[in-house]
Amino acid sequence: MNVRKLQNQLLRWFSKNKRDHYPWRYTNNPYHILIAETFLQRTRAEQVLPVYLEFISSFPDPITLAAAHEYSIKDIMYPLGLVWRSKNIRQTAIDIRDMYNGVIPAERNELLKIKGVGEYIADCILYLAFNKRTPIIDANVVRILGRLFGIETHAESRRNIKFRILADEILPKKAFKKFNLALLDLGALVCTRIPKCDICPIKKHCNYFKTETNSNS
Repeated sequence: MNVRKLQNQLLRWFSKNKRDHYPWRYTNNPYHILIAETFLQRTRAEQVLPVYLEFISSFPDPITLAAAHEYSIKDIMYPLGLVWRSKNIRQTAIDIRDMYNGVIPAERNELLKIKGVGEYIADCILYLAFNKRTPIIDANVVRILGRLFGIETHAESRRNIKFRILADEILPKKAFKKFNLALLDLGALVCTRIPKCDICPIKKHCNYFKTETNSNS
């Protein structure tokens, strides 16, 4: 695989096809990113957008959220069907307040100490807010990597260090932020559960595409 060519092709595709109307992609506020990524778990981005904007307006920082009444948090989160998370998200803010004086840390091991912050959210905060070169691993990225490298995947593959290593190998040294976002958009728009290989910008590097092409020839 020509990694440099893959990077360039995916980044060119991203420049024309990116989903650029999500404000959490264009902020370096780690709290805003944390809230967005918490909401985005198992929820479509279009559903998240209006709730995210109202939530950030009502609770602009961890200190305000930690002090909020749980019912006011539930009211805003209700449209997402995430009412059960309202208590947890307040506890996340309490941890940030009590452990870090309301300032979200810029170290991965410290982020993972906060309730509700798993590996994926920590990685998103690191690369989006703190501009640290960090690979991201979620179900969509695992699906892309599995097809690219011809590796069988399953529900728990995102916990397999192998995929983190592969994601790091194809991540550019400089344009890593755009590349991570490009992977997410590729997984959402092209490399879906039923892949649209005919329009994939990196299909020439993909084991899955080569296998499917050969089997149909």
